[in-house]
Amino acid sequence: MPALATGAEVLVKDWAKLLGDVSKRLTEAKLVVDLKTQDPPPAGRVPSLGELREILKSEIAADRCVPYGYIRGDCFARAHVMVNKLAKHNINGAKLFVTAVRPNALWASNDYFPKGITWGFHVAALVVVNDNGALAVVVLDPSVTPAGHEPMPPDVWVRAVDSKAKPDGTNKIILEAASPGLFWPRAKPKGTYSAGVAVGPGDFATYLAKSKGLLASDSKTLTKLTPHPSPGVPGPTATLVAVRVASLDEAGVLFKESPAVYTVPAELRNKLSLAVQADRAVDVQVDAALGNVTSVE
Repeated sequence: MPALATGAEVLVKDWAKLLGDVSKRLTEAKLVVDLKTQDPPPAGRVPSLGELREILKSEIAADRCVPYGYIRGDCFARAHVMVNKLAKHNINGAKLFVTAVRPNALWASNDYFPKGITWGFHVAALVVVNDNGALAVVVLDPSVTPAGHEPMPPDVWVRAVDSKAKPDGTNKIILEAASPGLFWPRAKPKGTYSAGVAVGPGDFATYLAKSKGLLASDSKTLTKLTPHPSPGVPGPTATLVAVRVASLDEAGVLFKESPAVYTVPAELRNKLSLAVQADRAVDVQVDAALGNVTSVE
């Protein structure tokens, strides 16, 4: 790894060297990689690995507004929110996209989707850290379990989301290190999801609002799913969701008076109303078995 640069910013030469190291490690693992980067190194300070680990645990993975268990889609929304959290700490943050050249060749699973989900591409936050005096790049992705509970070297992350890659390297992938404003990958292999999507860095705030809307919908969907934990791991008795309600109409959409969704008891509606007036996030506890909202805090 290159020596730690003086100053808080990631230097261009360091960025190129770090990404080159990633490409070498993956090639050694017999994954055929085409690594691309068209963007400058990310701006912001370089945190220690320990500081980043604590932020991942206490702020990113613990954020109930982001349903990391919902791996069926919207990884780009989760990555966007993660990078935004890093920016609030003035920590450098980029994105790492992995796109399979063969359509839907990526595969991952978790307790909610034990049979697995196929992806055309996946994306997570990419951060440059100070690892005991040397620069390194790590990926933040709590949706990948169990590895995602810690900052991951990019090659570990790729193996986690490409877990059915053949050992002879025939599952070719394209890696892209990109600026925070890129919402979808630039790589558009024929037949893949991103082939018909116009891409390019956009307005970060606009994409952030879009991301929060997508994640609120995903949170609602996730609470309807029954997790199937690994043997010996106890399952949750209730699902926690956090939403920001901008109006009572939005609250009505999220918690319709229907057994198929969730019933909000009359005594809790007043709390939702007060939350709207105060414009604050609301922690909503749901009893998935009964289909009821049990608390609003």
